[in-house]
Amino acid sequence: NQSAVINFPFPVHQKIKVDNGFETRDLLYLRQYSAPYYVLSLSNREVRLYSGVMDKLEEVSDGNFPLYVDDQYEYLLPPVERLASASINATVKSERNHSSLHIRTMLKDSDVHLEPYLSTDDAKVILAGTQKIISAFLALTRYSKKVSGKVPGSFSELNFDVLERSAWLTFMHHKKQNDERYILQLIKNDYGNLTDGLRDAWKDAQVGNGHLLAVEKDYHCQGYKL
Repeated sequence: NQSAVINFPFPVHQKIKVDNGFETRDLLYLRQYSAPYYVLSLSNREVRLYSGVMDKLEEVSDGNFPLYVDDQYEYLLPPVERLASASINATVKSERNHSSLHIRTMLKDSDVHLEPYLSTDDAKVILAGTQKIISAFLALTRYSKKVSGKVPGSFSELNFDVLERSAWLTFMHHKKQNDERYILQLIKNDYGNLTDGLRDAWKDAQVGNGHLLAVEKDYHCQGYKL
């Protein structure tokens, strides 16, 4: 007496099963890709943090984020090519240095404020923004190993759906590469610690020796009762 409708963000093969149990492999695969992640959206004016699950992002709005450039370093300056006076040019350069310094301060503050969200081993963050500001953030962050991808561009409420879609595709690509690399590492380096087959894997799991269960997605084998 159980029924449910599940939306999959990836292609699935049609399966018809009449049995006492459900077909679960696609659900396991969905759970694997449902791991939460963060998106840090960087710009010269503000830094916003989003929490993501699959292709949906929700903005984090608390005492840590969003962060903004302080108004005291905002300058409305005419283009340099319109300035004729050398003294005015010097003033513009000085003001630009102040503005760049405060943007760097904002990025440093962002790195400090990330600590509550990236403190766990499996926490991941995707950086979104122009290549210049992403590079500036990577040059000072303590969490470079937590970065699982980059989404180039400038994002706002007007193209938020683009950010959601691009971040999800970036996360999936990273997840797939990481899983393939991990499986190859297990096979090459730790084969002595692997248990192959349902029966032996079940025995090891029963005595607490299980750490990671790897399931081949669409493999089926007929079982026989002796």
